[in-house]
Amino acid sequence: NKTGGVRFVRSMAAQIPDMPPTYYPSHHLTVAELEEHVKASEVSGGIKLLSNWPNKSIHQELMRTDQFTFWSIMDYSKMYKSGHTTPSEQMERVLKGCEKLSHLKIYSSHLSEDVRQ
Repeated sequence: NKTGGVRFVRSMAAQIPDMPPTYYPSHHLTVAELEEHVKASEVSGGIKLLSNWPNKSIHQELMRTDQFTFWSIMDYSKMYKSGHTTPSEQMERVLKGCEKLSHLKIYSSHLSEDVRQ
């Protein structure tokens, strides 16, 4: 059994009456779906996908400060190597974000001067 009994445990947990309702996804992949997932996870497919990335706009998007954008480690690596930005510039953006959202108290306490050193 390749699932290690996870499906069995989830089905048993769903039958316990006093347990709070919890979402246990139990979709069984078809052979076609499984093949599609395997194909999508192959390295060559990922490299092809990344080669189509619009490198020209990375710097412009990165410098926008009006919205949050998720960047992967690979994105940062490319930008640092190409000279489009530096880790210090990115840390300044993080500090500005912390200051802007300080009223929400969602960040741990920090001293901006210490971070800049």
